[in-house]
Amino acid sequence: MSTLLDGAGQVDGRDGPQFTDSRLGSWVKGFGAFGRSDGASIENYGGVAGYGLAVDPHWVVGAAFAGAGTGASTFYQKVTTNSFGGFAYAIDTQGQLRISATLGAGYLHQNSNRGIYTPDNQLYETATGATNGWYFGAGLQGQYLIPLGQNFLMPYGRINYIHTQFNGFSEQGAGNIANLNITYGGIHTNVTAFSGGLRAGTDLNLGGMTLIPWVSLGGTAYAGTLHVAQAETVGLLSTTEIGLVAPNGALDTGLGLMLKGHAVPWTVKFNYNGQFAGDTHLNQFELLANYRW
Repeated sequence: MSTLLDGAGQVDGRDGPQFTDSRLGSWVKGFGAFGRSDGASIENYGGVAGYGLAVDPHWVVGAAFAGAGTGASTFYQKVTTNSFGGFAYAIDTQGQLRISATLGAGYLHQNSNRGIYTPDNQLYETATGATNGWYFGAGLQGQYLIPLGQNFLMPYGRINYIHTQFNGFSEQGAGNIANLNITYGGIHTNVTAFSGGLRAGTDLNLGGMTLIPWVSLGGTAYAGTLHVAQAETVGLLSTTEIGLVAPNGALDTGLGLMLKGHAVPWTVKFNYNGQFAGDTHLNQFELLANYRW
């Protein structure tokens, strides 16, 4: 959802800073990220492809398909998730104000691999399991472009909501001597993220193309299911594990570079976004290619 909303903030500096139609026509975007959270290494990767139509000079509406993979790993266990979903989006531009919104849902599949080790840390056997689920999400963002000659400032505010639901599952493979397979209960989360910040950039006209570097600084506050409880059962023993879903708040940083052709309507963007909160940090990289015909 952030991928769709952030793309609506594209600025063209050929005739002075102004919003452009970065989600009009065919486009594709790849992304990847890595970091740590609550003692685990985390990663994600994937892509989004879409097509947008101009309803009138102010409105663009479109549809997009997204596929992504995530991973969280410790010494003992690795959990990976694949997601596939469809989204609708709309972008309304009124002069220096732009409002963008997106709505979507999709399918989730999760795999778990848990190593069982001997006292001297030798891998004895591996317990595996899988489950399915679904997600629903919606996002809304407002941006205001302030031209300052060939430079610009862009304050922004964004709200994202996402619901996820996973079914319970039981492991297999850890029963050679004793039944050490774990049965996990189902979980669901509801998280809302409130983000705000300021982006600043400048445009450089290089003859056949425009080059726009930018930096941003902001923050995000999270509400809802920030910690999730999951029931775990081994034989007749049961316990509840508490996992971190999102921190209370985080510092957001970003920088990027956009290249836009003049004679041929192409655009290429590369962005870095970082989020830092206590023992949680995430480094995200994005690449966008856009061609209009």
